[in-house]
Amino acid sequence: MSDSNTVILSLELGAVCLAVGLIGSCVYMGLAGKGTMAKWRGVKFTATLVGCIGFLLLLINFDKTLRDVFNRSRESAYRDFVDLTLLVSKREAIACVNEDESQETRNHCFDYRNIDNQLRFQTLEDKKTFSTIKNWQGVASLQPFVDEVNRRLETINSGIVSARDADSIFDTYKTDILMLALLLVTGSLAGSAGEAAYQLRLAVIAENNERR
Repeated sequence: MSDSNTVILSLELGAVCLAVGLIGSCVYMGLAGKGTMAKWRGVKFTATLVGCIGFLLLLINFDKTLRDVFNRSRESAYRDFVDLTLLVSKREAIACVNEDESQETRNHCFDYRNIDNQLRFQTLEDKKTFSTIKNWQGVASLQPFVDEVNRRLETINSGIVSARDADSIFDTYKTDILMLALLLVTGSLAGSAGEAAYQLRLAVIAENNERR
């Protein structure tokens, strides 16, 4: 486990322990009857405001998560594509070094050049998937390499689809989903905040009346 992951895990465990401790302390103090009504209404009001801030932070984190998924999938596809094109270019250079010696060498060179021509960077840029490479001339010695290229293309296509799906969700549904969630939760929090503020006011008035 890397140092950064260790730090993140430590922070998460610390946050869980803090949350459990705070909730447990508040429940214990409430059941024990400690504090006054006004103080507890103040705590409820403050907690509601903190909940609003926490929800906004959650929305920001959700947005960042979608972006991270898209970026990781895209970077993986680009990296695998570069590795594949380097491999194909190397094989093509070896196959075509003596291209003009005979018809057989010309055909051999053509096969590798044909594979290379099908690996277009623009396909990756357009977020399209690559087609399966075919061994059109049925050359037995070429088939293992064609199979290897196709296996790598499957991995690249999977990354392209994942990136495209994440990008589509981010562009198409993010705003609608987040706005709906914001309206629903904000409405709930607003009602709770209003109720807490009203009860706080009543509790303060009641305490002031008792002191008179």
